[in-house]
Amino acid sequence: MVDVSVSADPIVLSTDDPERRDCELCGIKYIHINDVEKHINSRKHKLNQRKLTEPEAQNRYNCKDCNKTLTSEEFLRRHVESKSHKKEVEKHLPKIEEYKEKTQSIWMQKWQLRSMSIIDSTMSPSKLDEATVTINEAEEETFDRKKYKVRSDNLAFDRLEPYVYSLVSYLSIRLALDPNTTDFNISVNNRNWPTFGDIIVEQTFSDKFVTYAIRCKNISETPQTIDNLKDAKIFLEKEYTYVTQHKNYSSTTFLIFTTCNTSSKFPEQIEIKPELIKHFIKPSEETPPPIKVKIFPMTKKNYILNVSTDNDNVFLMSPEHSSGLPPIYLYTNQRSYPHSINDLIKKLFPNLKPEFARQYKNYIENWAEGKLGGNYMLSKKDVILKIGELLLSPYTILPKLVNFKSGNFDIWNKVINNTDVVIIKNEPFILSKLCEPFNQLIENSLSTVEEKFKIDPLTKIVTMSDTAFNKISDHQIKAYLLEEGFCRDFHLTILYKVFWKAGKISLLISLEDNEDCKDYILDVISYMKQEGVRKKFMLKTETPFEFTSIPKNLKVFSCLNDVKELVNLDLLKIWVDRKYSLSAKDICKTDPFFLKWVTPSAFFDMIMERITMIKEEGTKMDVQTDFKIILDDTDRNKIKSSLYGAESIPESWDRLAGIDPVLF
Repeated sequence: MVDVSVSADPIVLSTDDPERRDCELCGIKYIHINDVEKHINSRKHKLNQRKLTEPEAQNRYNCKDCNKTLTSEEFLRRHVESKSHKKEVEKHLPKIEEYKEKTQSIWMQKWQLRSMSIIDSTMSPSKLDEATVTINEAEEETFDRKKYKVRSDNLAFDRLEPYVYSLVSYLSIRLALDPNTTDFNISVNNRNWPTFGDIIVEQTFSDKFVTYAIRCKNISETPQTIDNLKDAKIFLEKEYTYVTQHKNYSSTTFLIFTTCNTSSKFPEQIEIKPELIKHFIKPSEETPPPIKVKIFPMTKKNYILNVSTDNDNVFLMSPEHSSGLPPIYLYTNQRSYPHSINDLIKKLFPNLKPEFARQYKNYIENWAEGKLGGNYMLSKKDVILKIGELLLSPYTILPKLVNFKSGNFDIWNKVINNTDVVIIKNEPFILSKLCEPFNQLIENSLSTVEEKFKIDPLTKIVTMSDTAFNKISDHQIKAYLLEEGFCRDFHLTILYKVFWKAGKISLLISLEDNEDCKDYILDVISYMKQEGVRKKFMLKTETPFEFTSIPKNLKVFSCLNDVKELVNLDLLKIWVDRKYSLSAKDICKTDPFFLKWVTPSAFFDMIMERITMIKEEGTKMDVQTDFKIILDDTDRNKIKSSLYGAESIPESWDRLAGIDPVLF
């Protein structure tokens, strides 16, 4: 019998049937040999394995809603974001009047935080803070970058860098586009994975979590077709020495990637010497017999990680169960080409620019080398955000900076924060006007008590010291500033990109010369939101949108009627003089189509009180408007009374210009 320990396999041969196996760890008997691998990968078996390897005093977390105990903060976070947890929470939501007044998303946040209670009362306050999942209400998404340290002086990995970067470029996009993958984390040259683990992929599904450790064998200088493993410089005794260095190797899937192809002479079984596997055999034990390793093709296993289009190039190297060694998957002909990366994106977005693959690979190289703010694990949201940024970059336009009189943009910001796309017409100075709130937000976010920042109107540059940078309280802003390459001088264009990525402002896009790409741009924005990356956009166009072509998951602001539930119409007014004004609600009583005539530009002018009939001496009207207002007799008489005493009828008529030419 095999001893059930951390390094031994609890699957043993059944005494009654040679084709059956028993799992001593789970207490299950008579498992058919073809179902052994399925049982090993099951949740119950992995849970029992973790219980063996975890220290008894380890802190545990409890979800009261689901009555589940979790062993780490990472598993707690994933559980809270799972569909099963959210369904369970919905069953317990309070049926009271207060619930009707609040949105379901906010209640979900509160119940998620309530569910994360910790059993061990000896935990320090810092641990409690780390266990709390912070949720940005405006974005409804978390921002948590997992840092890691790289191996030091790893010359073998340095030679593999170009090959590793090309693989990660392909795999990250393929995982991001996979509908069955809810999230993933990718790291390269991770210090926690010595030797066997050039690429680490942690893939999260709706019901399970899988870790892949990939060892790369790029041997392009040797013949491309191999007759055996040694031709590819793969020595299983050495590979299993690296595998057994990991504490929980039984719960990890190990893969070897090589650029070679296998010939018809490739063996179906080999033998390895256990005594050559360091730390696997105790010195006092006798030399054991060789371990047989079967090699057979796996056409459907882990296809998502296969860089090649041929699924027949994946092999399973499976040692005897009595050895206690895990299987290793061999992936042959693993080469990533720029066209293969572009082909992945073209399936969703046919209008892809040819330079996309090169731009994305440069991004992966900078990320892997720690040039984007240190070494952190690449997540699905990171990849989706970068894909969206590169796809939309040909259509983005530069921000404007004009010295207007600053004002209170709270109402405008509230509307913008609750919409995905703002559609604006090409009007004179439209960008200069609508960039005002963004510029003010950037200045306020970067300013501190000791130092107030101001964007230089000539150079459009903000100069920032290291001390001021360290005092930035928003972690997303700080992270994306580092990603763009922190320096003392930031141009306004860079700051707009940073604040857009952080979900603070809208990305400016022009359709003036790209009207035929309108649907393509909306599809990219819709896909980003669908995958949990909700950002804001402002589209400048010459022609009106056909609302039938707008994706249903996007909240669009093209006229005031689209966002009327976000605005108090009683407080939205047009001033006749300094004492009398007309509210939007009053106007709607006699003109039900008024809100459809108010564009985002006109709405901005209204909340800033720039639409008015007040005419100061020697000045022109503040804003010329295209929409008209239909008023009843009562409002007309009030306007007449308010304007009584005008020097001439034409002057009073001039004051009413833009309201209704047949008002009197």
